[in-house]
Amino acid sequence: MSLADRLIRIPEGIVTFIERPDGTRLHCISMGEGPTVILAHGIFNELRCFNLVLQHLLNRKVRVVLFDQRGHGQSSIGTDGLGSRQMAGDYKAILEFFDVKDGVLVGHSMGAFLAVVLAETYPSVVELSLIHISEPTRRYAIWYAVLGLKKKK
Repeated sequence: MSLADRLIRIPEGIVTFIERPDGTRLHCISMGEGPTVILAHGIFNELRCFNLVLQHLLNRKVRVVLFDQRGHGQSSIGTDGLGSRQMAGDYKAILEFFDVKDGVLVGHSMGAFLAVVLAETYPSVVELSLIHISEPTRRYAIWYAVLGLKKKK
């Protein structure tokens, strides 16, 4: 498979749409078995942006959950619109739907920002350790947040 084909293909896995109270439908794909890694993309992107790392993660025997952010890819925007609190609520709904008790949430750019909003808005949902990494380039910095998640009892 060519690099271009690898970049544009929709990943194979179990496709789910999570319905939110405001009518938003979140497009999710899960695959693999083991500890959960949730991948949250940045603004103006979609879940396919992680295609090049998927096989590397699956080779490490993890369950990968990808999703299109609200208003991106195949996910819709409900009546509450777009905003960091609504989108952090989407993260919470995804964690609950996939019953993530112990896992890692990796956010890129906006995905990283929203991971921080999740931690601030829903501190009772998860215990977490936050690693914030900046990878500067000539024109901008790419921000990643990696959250180690443990469901509080």
